[in-house]
Amino acid sequence: MKNIVFVLALVIASITAACGSAAQSAPATPSDGPSAIATRSPEPTKPLALTSQPPIAAPTRVSWAIDKGAPDDPAHRVLFELYFDGGATGFRVIDAAGQVIVRLPIAGSGIFDQSTCMAKARPAQSNPTWVAIDDATYQRIAANWASYRVEVDTIAVSAVTLPLTDSGCRQL
Repeated sequence: MKNIVFVLALVIASITAACGSAAQSAPATPSDGPSAIATRSPEPTKPLALTSQPPIAAPTRVSWAIDKGAPDDPAHRVLFELYFDGGATGFRVIDAAGQVIVRLPIAGSGIFDQSTCMAKARPAQSNPTWVAIDDATYQRIAANWASYRVEVDTIAVSAVTLPLTDSGCRQL
C-alpha cells in the first residue's frame, strides 16, 4: 500500500511540475491577464431602419434682401439676408471673377418685426441667415448682384453653386 501511495504522489508531483513548466514556457495571450473580461457586443436599442435619418436636400434657390442694422451699431452696418430652401451650413457670395464678396454662416435666432424684410420678403418654407455688412459692401451688392452666384456648403453634399436672386426688399 505504501508503494501505491508513493507512486500516486510521484504521479501527482510529476503532473503538477509539468503543468507549471508548460505554463511558464507558453507565450502569454491577451486573455491571460486580469484585464481580460468577457464583454458582449453592444446591441442597438432601436432597429437601425428607425434611427436612420433621410438625407437633407441641398438648397435649390437663394434670394437676398437688406434690413436696417442694429440702431446702436457705431459702424451703421446693414443686415444682408439670404433666404434659402434645403439644408446648408454656410454661404459665400461670389462675383464673376470668383472673388468672395461676403461670407454668411448659419445665423442664430433673431427678433424681426413686421416692418423688416425678414417678415415681408422671406418666402414661405424658406430658411433665413444674415450678416452685418458695411455700406461699401452693400453698394457693391446692390450694383452687381445679378452677376453674383452663391456657393452653398450643404449637409447632403460638399457644396452647390446657385444664382443669387433678388427679393426686391430693402428696409433701410
